[in-house]
Amino acid sequence: ALDRDLLRELLGDEGMRDLLDADAIGQVEDDLQHLSERTRARHADAVHDVLRRVGDLTQAEVAARMDAPATAHDVLGGLEAERRAARIRVAGEERWVTAEDVARYRDGLGVMPPAGLPAALLEPADDALAGLVARYARTHGPFTTADVAARLGIAPGAADAVLTLLRERGTLVDGHMRPGGVGDEWCDADVLRRLRRASMAALRAEVEAVDHAALASFVPAWQRVDRPGSAGGPDALRDVIATLQGVP
Repeated sequence: ALDRDLLRELLGDEGMRDLLDADAIGQVEDDLQHLSERTRARHADAVHDVLRRVGDLTQAEVAARMDAPATAHDVLGGLEAERRAARIRVAGEERWVTAEDVARYRDGLGVMPPAGLPAALLEPADDALAGLVARYARTHGPFTTADVAARLGIAPGAADAVLTLLRERGTLVDGHMRPGGVGDEWCDADVLRRLRRASMAALRAEVEAVDHAALASFVPAWQRVDRPGSAGGPDALRDVIATLQGVP
């Protein structure tokens, strides 16, 4: 377990940013967003799964998550004809969602449902806005209140209230996390664990074992054996002892 309050006390808020690797965050986010090569959608059912996991996406954003981006228009049209996907307006732009999510967007964001959906899909959705914000968190790395507010087209105050509620439920954590970031950020607890694992893997890759030739070159230089003509005296002796202290 990661005691973030203890880490803040030891490192300070800004020191927390050194715990996560920027490249690792990018790789994890690409996987969560289905933008990485191995997570892209290859057929209509996979596109439907992407919408279900990631949430509302524009046609261009759907295309970026497909192996064949040029087919996005036809695939989405097919899902709409089958009543599996629908077009709605979120934050002032047209986006695609699964048909099962329309009621959640209606109750959480006040979105007008498209005509023709079965009544069973339009039953009232419980805790709708919190569900949308929680899904945003599950599919992103560390983010700010302004990020989620802009994506969902809600007021920052409303977003902050929901984020605070999710933190109290143990779903989210907050702090200074993203390298190079500014101010407080939020992150899903499970995503943060994944980011920590990916960051540790990146750090381990930086300290992989070297071959014998590299070690044989390093040790004489580190122990100053390769510099017999260097200046002597008490200061030089002290430097050598400091380097080799603890060695018999």
